[in-house]
Amino acid sequence: YSSASTYINKFSKLLRTILRNSKQHYISLKDELESLTHYIELEKMRFTNKFDYTIEIDPSISTERFLIPPLILQPFVENAIWHGLTPKKDSGLVKITFTPGDRAIICSIEDNGVGRQFHAGKQEKRTSFGISITQERLEVLNEIYGMNAKVEIKDLFENSQPSGTRVTLTLPHKEAKSEI
Repeated sequence: YSSASTYINKFSKLLRTILRNSKQHYISLKDELESLTHYIELEKMRFTNKFDYTIEIDPSISTERFLIPPLILQPFVENAIWHGLTPKKDSGLVKITFTPGDRAIICSIEDNGVGRQFHAGKQEKRTSFGISITQERLEVLNEIYGMNAKVEIKDLFENSQPSGTRVTLTLPHKEAKSEI
């Protein structure tokens, strides 16, 4: 009963943050991280702590002042968890880092999962629905706002064996106006 109650509570928080954020063109990185953390915590419960995660933010990045388009990161984290980590026999790790770029925030989402090669023979190689929609959104945002958002996906290898995937998102940002 207690775990069901906790799950429902976390799920309702996630829904509220998604609904709040989806109405905005830009949200603070802090708000995006709140939504992402709710999502990851739900998945940890769902997959019985099959993975851990870290979120590292360069100290020069103000999570309250930097504004990014909402709901961009979650589909990439979802893919890391569902397709990278859950097929692993042992526990995995998703590492999310934010570093400053040239008028952009660089977000890296890296997992130490089975890699995309693992899935190649099991089904037609395709881009996930969530990622394709997110890439289309970024293209539209690039056109409308003159942004230069980019997504790069790299397969990782160790000793010639697949050892995960790294997604690097370059997200041009706006800065929130000071309240002073």
